[in-house]
Amino acid sequence: MKEQFKQKRIAVLCGGVSQEREVSLRSGDNVYRALLGLGYDVVKVDPRESQLDASVMDVAFLALHGPDYEDGKIQALLQSNGIAYTGCGVESSLIGMDKFLTKSLCHNHGIPVPDFLRLTQPLMAVPEGFSFPLMVKPLSLKVQKITIIG
Repeated sequence: MKEQFKQKRIAVLCGGVSQEREVSLRSGDNVYRALLGLGYDVVKVDPRESQLDASVMDVAFLALHGPDYEDGKIQALLQSNGIAYTGCGVESSLIGMDKFLTKSLCHNHGIPVPDFLRLTQPLMAVPEGFSFPLMVKPLSLKVQKITIIG
């Protein structure tokens, strides 16, 4: 299978506009150098500076991080432009960025997860059934509600 990709132009998508831009640039550079060293036709593309269209790439290697890049949006854009990409599809990317939805789906399908609770108001005390140590996290980077993971 890897030989079929030798005939394709692979664009390593990295950078972007999220707070994780610098990490993405480093990740993308490492992937770019590795693919180049293996003899692939590869380019680096920063969505902050370039349009994502099929004239530039056959396949996108996603090395992007954060909102708009891990939540299904970039996947939907690539899909609508007819560009194959690495990683999960639109729906699973969207689900994966929502911690409560991910944990709920895992729990409902018998996949073990720590106890969790969705809060809809500010946390004033440790919720009943929970004790320290515990972790409080936002559902996603764009949503202000939080999930407590015991």
